[in-house]
Amino acid sequence: VRRRRGVLPCRARAWRGVRGRLPDICGRTRGGTAAMKQKSRGKLYWLTQESTWEDRGTGFVSVVEVGGGRRLLVEDEVSGHVLHDSKLWPSDTYQLKGEGEKQKIIVWEDPESQQDWALSFQDLADVAKIWEKINEKQRLLPLPSRDTLPELGRAFGPGSPLLLPPGQHREALAAECAS
Repeated sequence: VRRRRGVLPCRARAWRGVRGRLPDICGRTRGGTAAMKQKSRGKLYWLTQESTWEDRGTGFVSVVEVGGGRRLLVEDEVSGHVLHDSKLWPSDTYQLKGEGEKQKIIVWEDPESQQDWALSFQDLADVAKIWEKINEKQRLLPLPSRDTLPELGRAFGPGSPLLLPPGQHREALAAECAS
């Protein structure tokens, strides 16, 4: 194999610290790591006190299982730093926004912080994938473990919807406990 000075063969190249779709020196397009292919690319916004949407960054959005619960995670597309990490709230907390068939924005208010957030996606397939994960059947309570004890304690604390008079939440909780 003839090599030009400073140019590595295609299989020897290393793209350290670079993510996304970049053409390699052989003219092919590189699609990123396997983990990146499973995540959807979106832009994160939050609503300021002046009622304007502020761009918090562009990154890869995923719904992950952590300690018996699900979390909404946004990682910066360049640095990999976490831009947003929050508990995944019940699906009725989230709304799909946009015009007609092109609903590409997911908005929600974090019930704990009262902060409004939005995720805007360029690709309909990406928003559909995240929307589907948000709307998957969620457990009312995490499976009991040492890590989930604080969350279980809050679930049965004062003002919990689980302790309200009989209704949708109590019936769902009873069904979950029975299964």
